[in-house]
Amino acid sequence: YFSKPDFTGDAIRRVDASVDFDWKGREPATGVSSNNFSVKWNGQIKPTSSGEQIFNLTLEGNARLWIGGKLVLEATQQQAGTLASQPVSLTAGRSYDLALEYVATGTNPAIKLQWSNAGTPPALVPSAQLAPPRLTTPPGGFSDKKNIPRGVLTWSGSFLAAQIATADDTALHFAEPLK
Repeated sequence: YFSKPDFTGDAIRRVDASVDFDWKGREPATGVSSNNFSVKWNGQIKPTSSGEQIFNLTLEGNARLWIGGKLVLEATQQQAGTLASQPVSLTAGRSYDLALEYVATGTNPAIKLQWSNAGTPPALVPSAQLAPPRLTTPPGGFSDKKNIPRGVLTWSGSFLAAQIATADDTALHFAEPLK
């Protein structure tokens, strides 16, 4: 989340389970204006069925959506409402890069990402089908991928070299640190 509408200014990084927001004049994040901000979501999407998927954006603002590195939908303020992409051919169980840029305009910023395929109505893309971006390079200091120790790479780029003992929706519990 950026405090300016051009993807600059103070930035706040967080993970959203899905893209389904109607801020109704509220700040999207602490320190970010309620109607003069921008957001970049990056991650992976994994469809549950193969074939042609249609992506829908319901929004007030401007947005661009990429699937697998291809721009599939571009919406401007003049097109506010629900907009659909051209069909995108996807394979079930395969992860595709997803990038969505949003610029808030107007007094009621809102955006919702939905998808559908033949014969099904648009539905919110479920959080189970979304994941953080793929790690394209190993953490700092590990040039040989075979020698990367097991552990956790944090958003800040820190690497915790410890095995996860247990995990739930709220916490990770680590085993003894690796020596």
